[in-house]
Amino acid sequence: MSLSLFKQCKQYNVPLLQCPSFLFVVMGLINITSIFTVFFIAQRYTEEPELVVGIVIGVSLVIFIISYVIVGTFTQLAETNRMKTEFLNIVSHQILTPLTSEKWLVNLLLGQKLGALNNEQKEYLELLKSSNTKSVQLVNALLNVSRIESNKMVFEKKPIDLKQLAQEVVSDEKPAIEASKIFLQILDQTNGKNQVIGDAMKIKLVAQNFISNAIKYTKENGQIMVILKGDGGFLKFSVIDNGVGIPSEEKPFIFQKFFRSSNVMRFQTLGSGLGLYVSKYIIDMLGGKIGFESEENKGSDFWFTLPIAKL
Repeated sequence: MSLSLFKQCKQYNVPLLQCPSFLFVVMGLINITSIFTVFFIAQRYTEEPELVVGIVIGVSLVIFIISYVIVGTFTQLAETNRMKTEFLNIVSHQILTPLTSEKWLVNLLLGQKLGALNNEQKEYLELLKSSNTKSVQLVNALLNVSRIESNKMVFEKKPIDLKQLAQEVVSDEKPAIEASKIFLQILDQTNGKNQVIGDAMKIKLVAQNFISNAIKYTKENGQIMVILKGDGGFLKFSVIDNGVGIPSEEKPFIFQKFFRSSNVMRFQTLGSGLGLYVSKYIIDMLGGKIGFESEENKGSDFWFTLPIAKL
């Protein structure tokens, strides 16, 4: 029985207290306790056995119906959550395959390995490449959410040069930085101690989310500072901008899944609302902290910390 109970909890990927089979057992115990409680109370205040039995049966029936509805509702919710996670996983993988092939072909054409290109052709291919990149990022975000909800996101923990990682991200974002005429600078205040313990690919994803958001919400000719500095036994990675900032009433929701700020409508920026949700999960799982300070119309400072590598 106990093995079957935990098996169902694992199948639905829900905590024990939300597992339908566990709730069924709990509600059964509550029902039995209620029967005895009502029986002794009713017996104390009336000497008519038929009335006592009637009260006990009535209360038991009401509790049973409530239990059935509660357990049934949790079962439906758990099954819906499981199906949603599987759907996201399957669809994302099916979409990612042709997108990867498209990316490979575009890079092949841009490399002019199949023939020379004129400027107009290059421009169209660059637009296609940009669109492909955004689509891949969205699919990867959905896949990451699916892995998080099914507890299947795997982490490596090894030394990583955080400064080098920051430079790679800035290099990747160079077209967007130049298009927005933004001044972006990396300041290393670590005195050479810029290695942390973590998963390089996942930390890079967090850094990309921070820097990409800063670029999106910073006006033309704005400034962005990426600062690395020691913080006790941790290294702090901060992305500070003088952009639009975040309204105070929206700050509690920033790291929630699918949340997008009202600034999205003003600046018509693209995004899934998943980047910061995934980022928080990654940093939490790597033993760090994540947070931000922001003031509307003045800018934001998004940061995370990770344990310094002991070399």
